[in-house]
Amino acid sequence: MYATVRRNLDKRKIAEPWSLETSTMYLPGEDSVAKETHRAARDMDAGLLRDVRLLFDHREAPPDVDLSNRDDLIEALHEVYGPFAAVMDLDRLIRSIWDPRNRPEDSRR
Repeated sequence: MYATVRRNLDKRKIAEPWSLETSTMYLPGEDSVAKETHRAARDMDAGLLRDVRLLFDHREAPPDVDLSNRDDLIEALHEVYGPFAAVMDLDRLIRSIWDPRNRPEDSRR
């Protein structure tokens, strides 16, 4: 469906069409629309793409955050949630991250 919508947007010059994508972080290794858009944004920033129009607003913690360190987790959660972190239950999120039933890659996601 995504590919069909994107192709059809280009056909409607007079409408000046655009699309909006919203997503949570994709699962690494999963071929998803979100992953492809993230890759396009990185390639665009690196100057590898020509004439691409994309506004990519994305918050991401450093990839090497120590999931066993509470202070590092608090800092990372503040980074990914921005000002909204003030209303989040960060302690509950940390308990979830530390819950052995949850996979570390899901917590990073």
